[in-house]
Amino acid sequence: MGVVGAMISTTVGGKAIAMWMPIMLFFYMGFEHSVVNMFLFPFGMIMGGDFSVMDYMIWNEIPTALGNLVGGLAFTGLTLYTTMSALHLAARSETAPQMATLQLTLGQCSSAGRKVLNQDHCAAQIPDGQQLAVKGAVLALADGISSSVVSQEAAQAAVNGFVQDYYCTADPWSVKQAGERVISALNSWLYAQSRRSQYRYDRDRGYVCTFSALVVKSTTAHLFHVGDARIYRVHRRSLEQLTVDHRAWLGEQSQLTRALGVNERLDIDYQSLALEPGEVFLLATDGVYEFIDPARVAELIGASGGDLQQAAEALVAEALANGSDDNLTVQLLRIDSLPSGQAAELHRQFADLPLPPVLEPGKVIDGLRVIRQLHASARSHVYLVQESGCADGAQGSLD
Repeated sequence: MGVVGAMISTTVGGKAIAMWMPIMLFFYMGFEHSVVNMFLFPFGMIMGGDFSVMDYMIWNEIPTALGNLVGGLAFTGLTLYTTMSALHLAARSETAPQMATLQLTLGQCSSAGRKVLNQDHCAAQIPDGQQLAVKGAVLALADGISSSVVSQEAAQAAVNGFVQDYYCTADPWSVKQAGERVISALNSWLYAQSRRSQYRYDRDRGYVCTFSALVVKSTTAHLFHVGDARIYRVHRRSLEQLTVDHRAWLGEQSQLTRALGVNERLDIDYQSLALEPGEVFLLATDGVYEFIDPARVAELIGASGGDLQQAAEALVAEALANGSDDNLTVQLLRIDSLPSGQAAELHRQFADLPLPPVLEPGKVIDGLRVIRQLHASARSHVYLVQESGCADGAQGSLD
């Protein structure tokens, strides 16, 4: 009764009364076990009562102990535990926020088109569980130069090597550090392959390819780019090109200014972007984007009904129908849901926020109205503020 009464009461005084009232009544009525066990029975034996110590143990101590266990544990303890634990779990399930996870949808297609050999290559990996949280998801594509008969090997080695080796990098490394280390190693390997081959003096026939990759980790997209493949962010009626073509034009002729395997040293374009649920990213080689209008690309993706694999195949078919004479490769990625941002990302977002100007009396910031400045230095400012719309007494300081 005392335990139940204390749990029902919502005030400290009420809990004290609820606990002590049954206990005091129990003592007052002479039912307390220590009074019975330590006084009445020994005194009865001294006075010549007709029972022995064994009788005392069998008929009092053992039943009392069992009664306490059964009554206290089963009837009271287990009942309260079952009832309150069920209520506690129900309350937690109602009030605790559901933890969002990173969920992605992928579609990709690569075709030789009108050529005999497909010198493009693409791959993607969306891991499960902890690896997705720690390393993220990876998309990569490469386009081997058409003047080389071994560039398809370079494209396959670059894409497969990046997708595999990225997940083998150290977990404490940032995505930028891990991605650039892997791409630089792949470039060195391709350059060495060309130097050991019969094409070591002709870079247009060596192990050379363009390379573009998208790594999605937590709430951030990380872009790595070398060459003239492109990464877009898809809008409802247009495409936003996120990469720069590394290609120089001389009249109607053009030449790659950057690619994997050309030089021992490689400059890699990198950028990171904050993600929003519902965004769609497109990776494509020149055999696709040069033969489809950007508005038509967005239209085909929208007409797929959310099926990105169907959309990727439709884009390749459309470019081919429009006269594309090159290999064609498309990758599409949709951000279905995002997890809570990690500490580093939150710090970056806060660092990007503009600093407020020097506050004047009467200005309102974050619901606080400035009354006057208390201190100012090159490092900090302290103001006396008041909650906007509150009485004069509700004041505090802001620095």
